[in-house]
Amino acid sequence: MVLANRGQLRSESNKPQLTNLVTVAAAAVLRLLTAAARRRTWKKDKMQLIIIVQTHIPSHLRQRLQERVLYDWRLYDTVSLRLLELVFSSTTSSLRLHHVRAFFRDDLTRLLVRLSGLQELMIQDPTWSLSTHQLTLVADALTKMTCLRVLTLQYCTHNKLLAALADTCTSLQVLDIRGSGNVDDFGVWSLLTVLHAPNALNTHLNALNALTPHASHSKVNLTLGSCWVSAFKSLSSKMSGLGRSTSKVNEENDITMSIEERQRAWSICRSTLLYVDLRSTASPAWAWLCSPTPSPLMLAWYTTPTPPTPRP
Repeated sequence: MVLANRGQLRSESNKPQLTNLVTVAAAAVLRLLTAAARRRTWKKDKMQLIIIVQTHIPSHLRQRLQERVLYDWRLYDTVSLRLLELVFSSTTSSLRLHHVRAFFRDDLTRLLVRLSGLQELMIQDPTWSLSTHQLTLVADALTKMTCLRVLTLQYCTHNKLLAALADTCTSLQVLDIRGSGNVDDFGVWSLLTVLHAPNALNTHLNALNALTPHASHSKVNLTLGSCWVSAFKSLSSKMSGLGRSTSKVNEENDITMSIEERQRAWSICRSTLLYVDLRSTASPAWAWLCSPTPSPLMLAWYTTPTPPTPRP
């Protein structure tokens, strides 16, 4: 009897494992979109494809598609960039990148403005130094990311980007800008304070006092298998005839202006920040130590601005 049971267990273990329905449907959706991104008619069909994807694929599934496209957190081919253009929207919650190929950096920075609902943005590319045009695009995108909680911009942060965060990212808790040689004390201070006209100062202070933590986003309790199958059916039906169809950052404030014309106040994000990493920047973080913050703030910095050597 024991030998019979062992033989039965051995035979069951040798049977081929059935592929999960979620995996099959997700792979089918990704194949459909990849085929569309490789077509020669991409430029003509792009807007219609974006509408189809945004309409027929729920936001949490688009987030999973993005993670499949950037499975190794690297952007290095045209098809991947086009797929990101299809799935990026205001409901995208997270974006992580360790390397972006130089050819696609301008296009990627243009897409960031669509991620207004982003909660986590992480770019850790030691070879990427933002150009003037890219800096303007990223700063404009950051002013729209009002739900941002975790921001990691290593090696490429600038004082202008910190100034853009000061009064718009009201939920920012973690800031990692290590290795950014273009960040100094002025940039750190611009993150801590905002420059207001006298008649707008009281309004800003009232908003700061009434600041309440954002409610945690509720999790989507849906059957992933049925969602992926429905998305595949909708996409396949809508895209079947697709081939035949014809169808700025503000300038830095003038520091010579008189105190009567403008007044400084603590920025809103100063009361929400919990951790700031200033290692290997040009700032010794003296501005943070001048006054105690209303929240427990952890700091990491070196006084010597020596960014680490990029890995090959």
